[in-house]
Amino acid sequence: MGPQHSAKLMPIARSIMALPNVEMASHTYTHPFDWQKFAEGGKEGRANHLDIKGFHFGPRLMEREITGSLDFINKELAPPGKACKVLLWSGACNPDARTVALTEAAGVANMNGGETVITSASDSWTGIAPIGINKGGHLQIYAPNQNENIYTNEWRGPFYGFENVIETFERTDHPIRFKPVDIYYHSYSGSKQASLQALKKVYAWAMGREFYNLFVSEYVPKARDFYGIALAASDGGWEVSGNGDLREMRIPASLGYPDLPCCRGVIGYADAGSERYIHLSGGDAHIAVTQHPPSVPFLWNANGTVSHWAAMGKGFSFDLAGHLDLAFSLAGANGCRVTGDGKPLKGQATNEGRTTFKLKTRASHVEATCQ
Repeated sequence: MGPQHSAKLMPIARSIMALPNVEMASHTYTHPFDWQKFAEGGKEGRANHLDIKGFHFGPRLMEREITGSLDFINKELAPPGKACKVLLWSGACNPDARTVALTEAAGVANMNGGETVITSASDSWTGIAPIGINKGGHLQIYAPNQNENIYTNEWRGPFYGFENVIETFERTDHPIRFKPVDIYYHSYSGSKQASLQALKKVYAWAMGREFYNLFVSEYVPKARDFYGIALAASDGGWEVSGNGDLREMRIPASLGYPDLPCCRGVIGYADAGSERYIHLSGGDAHIAVTQHPPSVPFLWNANGTVSHWAAMGKGFSFDLAGHLDLAFSLAGANGCRVTGDGKPLKGQATNEGRTTFKLKTRASHVEATCQ
């Protein structure tokens, strides 16, 4: 849009993309507003993208939007050793199957669209979009919820409207957890006091809660696994077969507890309201349930990804890695000696019979030796 500013703006973009907490994504080349009309070309297509000088329609239009924009970021903006992993749809977020397929061929995650908005003013589950949509055998993954443009009536006001996304977060978590938390906004949220204060309020709400933090490129495979995972009744329980990205299975708490000695690939569970979330160590598992709480130690929660889980007598070991300083909780582990990378860890006991451990590192090998 403004090539005269490129010499100033590109170094700024490079410095942002070099930050370790920033994951690079393409938002396409010309930001199509209506992908269907844009693809058709003609008069309507020409009105459905940013007016970039020198741009013209051609036979490889969509390749330029998708792979062309990804290639530009990787060649001109990405720091050494870092690549663009995500394509975020623009405008109405309504690409056709061929366009979604281009992201898969490029090996990047795609996300956006869906229109999930549920608040006290519009309090209906019909305002919750699905995880994604199948388009000709290709999955478009929806954004978990919408950005501040929707909550501010397309930036016409009220400019504090984005604070209502907290109501969306709460209504997509209880009584049933439908969605993760996605704080999704444009930089112009910092242009007005009302919108900036709303954004601060949203972040304060999120920072006051326990979350498992992940990048979009990590969320999308979980969403895709949701559509491909297989379940089958077997031997008084269930067989689970997936690709290992989705690690949580939800059952009503009234159904019982995971019978850990009789399970395969189950490393613990945690409760949320009337729901019980069963933690898996990978994509292959057998879940058996019992009406009795576990009598052996297990993992209650963690803010990172668990790998290399292994039994050690009455205890266990695992690797834990995340994007923040690590924290995890064990249940029934009062008689266990817990170490991180071979060093003893001192936990904080809770009234619920759990012990929480916090580490000043983002990756650790944990061992729990139990009597």
